Amino acid sequence: MPGEDEMSPFSSGGEGEALPRVGREGSHLVVIYLGEDPDDVIVREETELDFRELMSRLDSGGSVFVAIKADGIQDEVCEGC
Repeated sequence: MPGEDEMSPFSSGGEGEALPRVGREGSHLVVIYLGEDPDDVIVREETELDFRELMSRLDSGGSVFVAIKADGIQDEVCEGC
């Protein structure tokens, strides 16, 4: 955890909210929401993580996976897929 004089690479919006939106400058978040049905899969690339939506998905029995994708990384294209 950063000290008082260190800056965290993460920033949050919605100050005063119990469940803020949090992002990391220079990066995109890849958020994967899985529901109970195998076809219930949502993949989003976001600049901020919305904790309200994350908690709502978890409360309804779903799963959430989050990964950081640094800017400048291109998605691979699969030829013949």
